[in-house]
Amino acid sequence: SGLNEDGAERSYAGVFESVLNVGRQELQQALQKVWESLRTAPTTAMAEVQIERGGIVVQEMVDAHYAGVLFTEHPKNAGAMVVEMVSGLGEGLVSGRETPKCYSFARATGRNLEAESCEIDLIPLLKLGRDVEALFGKPQDIEWAFAKGRFHLLQTRDITASASKGMGRRAAIERERLRLLKLAGTAQCDEVLFAQNELTELVPSPTPFSRGFMNGIWAKHGSVERACKTLGIRYAVEDDSQPWVETAFGVLVVNKREERRRLGSSMSAWASFRLARLADTIEEELYADFFPNYLREVREREGVDFGRFSTPELLELFKNWQSRFVEETYVRAECANILADCALKTAKRALERRKLDPATYLRPTKSTVVTNAFEALVNDNTSDGIRAFLQLFGHRAPHDFELSSPRYCEDAAIVESLRSSATHGRRPAPAPELPSGRVLRLAVDRARRFQVLKEDIKHHVLRDVALLRRLLIEISGRFDLNGGIFYLEPAEVLELADERFRDRVIALISARRSEAEAFRDLTPPTEITAEWLETSCGATGTPV
Repeated sequence: SGLNEDGAERSYAGVFESVLNVGRQELQQALQKVWESLRTAPTTAMAEVQIERGGIVVQEMVDAHYAGVLFTEHPKNAGAMVVEMVSGLGEGLVSGRETPKCYSFARATGRNLEAESCEIDLIPLLKLGRDVEALFGKPQDIEWAFAKGRFHLLQTRDITASASKGMGRRAAIERERLRLLKLAGTAQCDEVLFAQNELTELVPSPTPFSRGFMNGIWAKHGSVERACKTLGIRYAVEDDSQPWVETAFGVLVVNKREERRRLGSSMSAWASFRLARLADTIEEELYADFFPNYLREVREREGVDFGRFSTPELLELFKNWQSRFVEETYVRAECANILADCALKTAKRALERRKLDPATYLRPTKSTVVTNAFEALVNDNTSDGIRAFLQLFGHRAPHDFELSSPRYCEDAAIVESLRSSATHGRRPAPAPELPSGRVLRLAVDRARRFQVLKEDIKHHVLRDVALLRRLLIEISGRFDLNGGIFYLEPAEVLELADERFRDRVIALISARRSEAEAFRDLTPPTEITAEWLETSCGATGTPV
């Protein structure tokens, strides 16, 4: 085994001598023959050194019935693994003297992608390959032998040829497929691994910062877990849990396995009843205490002049404001979201039992801040209408949780476009009287109120998001990132304090921008299965 034989850029397997079936009497002669092969001209030429250094590997002989190599990533298709095999010992294959049989297998499901079946079951070998790849953290080129009914792994190296390497569009697509399949692990063909949902409408194609920011809300110790603890609801998330919010080829999706694991079964009737009793108390506290104090405090922060802060102070401010939003402010909003959803489902079930139309009784009956803002914009064509809109809605954006997106107060063109296309602004039509029956009336009334509360609190806490955007733009300018700060994860923003990270941050931002450009015209399905990832999304380089 030569020190230069296998590396990230070079591999020349088969150049050194291998001597097989060596008995005790022939051992010294075999050692000498292998040692001399370290000095051969072909070896030193490939290594681009005058003398190859290395050592001799002595292994117990496996009298193989079959032998070959396993690439845990197909050189031309990151969605597959490939096995090359010959009968007997593998020396002829490794040296290039024999033509092997080749079998491709889907990476996550293990399906045989060839028309021809293999004479032995290779599934256990694929499992071993996955374990070896996990051990080394990279796709592997593994030599193996099959003897006496079991597989033996002989050696492994990082693969050097991969469709996922390089800077082109195809390489970016293959890297993304490989990343998503690693998250999937093993799976059934039709298992939905990732799916778009209502979050996709909020942030269709998030930048790395916005994706990381949203994941902080759903992570361990994040807003959702804290809200669930407040309300006494199960939410199973751990420090090492996979992110719930993901991107697939640039589009926001949720990890369906994580969703099932975190949320489990639906809420019991007793839990719904307990939340209903808690809802009124939380509603009163929000309107009487949280809103007045929060709005006063956030107005003070909106008047902060960031130019008066040093760069380290700005990074510390970002850290504190982000933590406060995730650990305190948005917890209140998430409590309102959960209670509104619970109240709506409870009222809907109760109305359906009475044969009443939920769409009629549960439609909005009260104007929210949102409807008031759009009424001012749509119904008043003067500059006064725009001023009134911006006073109420200026901190919002077409996609509020995409922090790279300008807020309405920053871009008059967005406001004009919104005015021409807006359908909001009409006050809600009067809803029918509350239905008879005390319990049903209470359920419907609570559902109506909490839909308004949910929108109001979301609207107000988004002032924090607008403030974070302003702060990030200031930090981006301090480091001459030209807006590239939104291509960093939240934790990486804090790493800007490290000079070593700053030395490579421009290259990192550039690579992520190129990746986003590679995905720009791709349209993955709304539900991504293991089978689609393995086959449809990369065979031609373009997801379909």
